[in-house]
Amino acid sequence: MERVSDRRPEDTTASPAPFYVWAPEGKRFSVRLDFDVVDRLNSEVMRGLGAVPRRGAEVGGLLLGSMETEGERAIVHVRDFEPIACEHKRGPSYLLSENDERTFAEAVARWRSDDGRLQVVGYCRSHTRDGLSLALEDLELMERYFPQDHQVALLIRPFATKVARAGFFFRESGRIDPAASPLEFSFRRKEMGGAPPTSSTRSLGVEDPQASPLVALSSGASSALPPASLEAPATTPEQVRRSWVWIPLSFVFLMLGVLIGFQVAVNGFRPAPVAAPKLDFALGIQAIRSGDETNVTWDRSSLPVRNATHGLLHIRDGNFYRAVDLRAADLKNGSVLVRKVSNQVEFRLEVFQNQNLWISETRGAISQ
Repeated sequence: MERVSDRRPEDTTASPAPFYVWAPEGKRFSVRLDFDVVDRLNSEVMRGLGAVPRRGAEVGGLLLGSMETEGERAIVHVRDFEPIACEHKRGPSYLLSENDERTFAEAVARWRSDDGRLQVVGYCRSHTRDGLSLALEDLELMERYFPQDHQVALLIRPFATKVARAGFFFRESGRIDPAASPLEFSFRRKEMGGAPPTSSTRSLGVEDPQASPLVALSSGASSALPPASLEAPATTPEQVRRSWVWIPLSFVFLMLGVLIGFQVAVNGFRPAPVAAPKLDFALGIQAIRSGDETNVTWDRSSLPVRNATHGLLHIRDGNFYRAVDLRAADLKNGSVLVRKVSNQVEFRLEVFQNQNLWISETRGAISQ
């Protein structure tokens, strides 16, 4: 059963450590994650979330650090990361194209040949899909580029209105459980027990997710001014009383201006309303099971299918997941035959109108 926690399992000192300790109960494996890396990853993840409407674009890259042991416990220390760009040719998910994977492989090889103190200790990506679990392409990347037992995968699930969630995945007895991380945690410095970032950290270009942009200095501001030049002049009681008198008067003038503007708008030129055309964006996806085969169909005549440049059929069968690429010609055929799936299988069809617009619909299989 998945264990969800927001506390730092190992933090008994008075002054907070510069890293978060991820230590799932009952495991001889832990990860130390530098808070500076958390800040920078959060910045990358939220930038991707805002890049594409609705779901956001996933971003990913390499985790860099070191590995050590304390007794029988293996400890991975994540000290840095290198983002690896994705062309998103197959939609907003972090699915690498041939060019992307070439860049990915070159970056891994470069760090393996580097004689510095950092090494590749794993892989990370943001996760804007449902839940928090590894997909088939994640497992393939782990097997191809990160086969060692101490190498990890980190998924970060961002949200627009609340703190992101995250979880590490690692091998036990040579196998990674893709369904769930043994310990999920809130992915922000404050909730992870870290102290606010120092000014030296911000000067390196690291964004502080807790800092308000309203109090940041502009790029043209001078930092050489003495403290006294930033202080407001003393205010007398008489000045305070006069300022309070103007507050209600300003409100009255504001409301008067709003009423005058409203009257002008009502009595002025009003064009005849034009009814917006009603567009049907339903894909009409159906999944009919017959024996060990499931026929997945959709409405070929629907507007999104007719205008689609390509599509993606997601198949989630328990812990198993795979994605099937669909060309425009495949979408016009209107069906795909899937063999050997369980009764719990779920299909999600995504059709892409362009790089930044797609429409999706989900359906479970029913027996004929």
